[in-house]
Amino acid sequence: MIFKTRKLTVVSIVLAGIALAVGLPTIRAAREAARRALVRNGDPVKDMALLRSILDELPVISLEDRLAYETQRPISDDAKPVPMSRRSERLVRQSEEAWAAAPRLAMLRELHSAEYIEFVEANGFGVGRMRVTIPDRSAVILPELAWIPPPRTIIPAEPPTAMQNPTSVISDAEPFPDLELAHLHQQGAGDFVDPNRLGFVTKPRRVSGFQSHALSRDPNSMTLEHLAEWQVSRTELVGLLKFAEPRVYESHVLPRMDYLNSNSTRQLDTFEQESLRQLRGGEEIVIEHELNHIRMVGAIRAAKQCLDCHSVRRGELLGAFSYLLDRKQPIPPPKVEGKPVSMTRKRSQDS
Repeated sequence: MIFKTRKLTVVSIVLAGIALAVGLPTIRAAREAARRALVRNGDPVKDMALLRSILDELPVISLEDRLAYETQRPISDDAKPVPMSRRSERLVRQSEEAWAAAPRLAMLRELHSAEYIEFVEANGFGVGRMRVTIPDRSAVILPELAWIPPPRTIIPAEPPTAMQNPTSVISDAEPFPDLELAHLHQQGAGDFVDPNRLGFVTKPRRVSGFQSHALSRDPNSMTLEHLAEWQVSRTELVGLLKFAEPRVYESHVLPRMDYLNSNSTRQLDTFEQESLRQLRGGEEIVIEHELNHIRMVGAIRAAKQCLDCHSVRRGELLGAFSYLLDRKQPIPPPKVEGKPVSMTRKRSQDS
């Protein structure tokens, strides 16, 4: 069905979003939602001008140069499965389902279909006889991402008290606030690889409508009932593919890949090294609590859609986020015979 006005476009996109939220969309449903959001002016000349302007803003670009460093990495043993906990497997699967149902992906696929190519090459003479639709520009052209600074100046990598034996937090049986911390990372990782910003891959490492991976929302904007006294003071990306050894990108803004290339990097501290070892073993999130500080490292894993561009296996670590949370109003540590008492909580639970 082809609408002659744009009045129902926003409604269609909202309905598609609601369907996604309740877990109903499939690839077919996403494509149908995209078609409902496609409109046409009814004027062949205006239709052609609008279509050409949209396609000009959505060229197919190559990511070969951007990802050239991955060709220098040793090839993984494809026969050996990537270790993942039940939580990790579930999150990867949810990411794949969200990508398949993304309305913008369906629209981009429609734009780059053979029917569209024929329409453009016909130079406007086929408008009247072809069932070609033109998308609402705002539905496929993404706005520039805003620069989001952290809440305050980045503090030194090592917290005031050295942390040992980090706690793995990956079970739904975990008590609050650890479930809220896990949810915070899940939201951040999902934002970083938002399926609507991935674009449409026409062939390996060639994509239209791609927007660089980035955190577009301040982690402190989340409502955390059991962490109201805390703030996320630092969120840093741990790079695993570009360097011979893992490195942490230092930045005065929240991680975004189109900016990190100019950033300095540092070595992983003791907590991050041990956490990364556990993530590679299949854990999803590692957390350590102290009286006034919380450290957390969470996995960023490759889903099926990532394999079109990255030389990794499904479930393999693409990177990780390293977080530091500080208590807004620090609590003085208790003392015994005039000496501070360590308040580090060490606890481990299997997935």
